[in-house]
Amino acid sequence: MSLTLALAMVVAIVDGDSIKVTDKQQNQYDVRLAYIDAPELSQPYGEMSKEILGSMITNERVTLRCPTQDASGEWVCIVWKEGYDTSRRMINKGGAWVDSTSDAGAAWYRDEQKARKAKKGLWSLPEEQRVLWSWKPTK
Repeated sequence: MSLTLALAMVVAIVDGDSIKVTDKQQNQYDVRLAYIDAPELSQPYGEMSKEILGSMITNERVTLRCPTQDASGEWVCIVWKEGYDTSRRMINKGGAWVDSTSDAGAAWYRDEQKARKAKKGLWSLPEEQRVLWSWKPTK
């Protein structure tokens, strides 16, 4: 099942890679931005990542293309605002990493490398504070 919404309203920024939107009928959807992974709020740069995303799309109309839902029921979406991909913008600003489990293309990794080289956003942190997998629980 997939979902496409034109002119959905962003009503909440949950964290640096999750939002809540409503459609024209006021149905609410939980959305995770495709291709990225951002720090959790309790982790270094988590609050700042949320602020970066919020500065771009809070209370804005966006278009979503959501090819899938994850196991928790969140829609995994490409979120467009005024012609730009919000996930890609998060990578460019250093607000998130490329999700290595996604099918993001080479351009995404080039953008991440540019942000890393320029020490943008989370890339300005010491390495031990920005190593994504060190924050993830192990099974």
